[in-house]
Amino acid sequence: MDSLLSSPPVIRAGDPISTGPDSSRLLNGSSNQASIRVDSQQILAGKTGYLHTTTFTIPKKNNGGVQTQMAIDIVPFASNRYLPQENDMVIGTVLQKNFEFYLVDINSSLGPAMLPALAFQGATKTNKPQYPEGTLLFCRVTKADPNAGRVELSCIDLLDNKKSWNTGEATFKELKGGLVKDFPIAVGRQMLVESSPLGTLLERLGATVQYELVVGYNGRVWVRAESASQVVLVFQAVERLVEMQCKVESVEFIMEQLAPKRK
Repeated sequence: MDSLLSSPPVIRAGDPISTGPDSSRLLNGSSNQASIRVDSQQILAGKTGYLHTTTFTIPKKNNGGVQTQMAIDIVPFASNRYLPQENDMVIGTVLQKNFEFYLVDINSSLGPAMLPALAFQGATKTNKPQYPEGTLLFCRVTKADPNAGRVELSCIDLLDNKKSWNTGEATFKELKGGLVKDFPIAVGRQMLVESSPLGTLLERLGATVQYELVVGYNGRVWVRAESASQVVLVFQAVERLVEMQCKVESVEFIMEQLAPKRK
C-alpha cells in the first residue's frame, strides 16, 4: 500500500496552542476565529477537533525583511466542512478550463479553486497538460484567503522537482482510474496516521490486497487496485470501521469478516 503524509494532532477545547516564542506571530486574518480564543496573551483552542496550523512568511512594511506568522484551524471530528489552508494537499475535480487556468472543485467552503495552467511539474507554454472537465487531480493549496474567498492550487512539489507532470511519477498529478469517495474531514486525516485504528486497518489490508491510496485534507480519498472489487473492499472496510466508531478492537473483527471476499 502506498500513502502520503501525516495527520494533524487532536486538541481539546481550552488546550493551549503553541505559536512559538512570540504569540504575536498568529495572523488572525488567516485563522478560523471560531477555532481560537485569547486568554492573558495565550492562544487557546476554541473547540475540540484536529489542530491544523500553517506557518508562512510575509514581507515587513518598514525594513523590507520578512515576518513569520501562523494560521490556525480546528476541524471538528464529524465535520464535512473543508476550510483550505496553505500547503494542504487536496483531491479536486476539474470543473472548467481555459488557456490560463483551471477551476477545480475541492469541496471548499470558499468555492472552486484556481489552478494555473503552468502550475505543473516541468510544464511550459508548449508542453503543458490539457485536462478535460471531470479530471481528478491531486494538488497542493498555495493560497487561501477566506476574506477574499479565493483559493489557488499548484501541482508542483517544492521538495522533488525532478519528475515531470507527463511521466506520471510526480507527487501531485492526475489520478487515473480507481475510485474516489468523500469522507468526514477527520476520517480522512485519521487514515494518514499509521498508529490509528484506520491506519492499522489500511496496513493490514495492504498485506493482502495490493492497492494505491491518496488522501486529501479535504476529506476525499482515492483508491486504485487491480480490480474494482478490491477497491470496493477497501472502502467497505473503512466504512465499516467508521460505523464501529473506529475502535482498535474492531480491526481484527473486520479483517475476519472480509477474509472470504479477499480470496
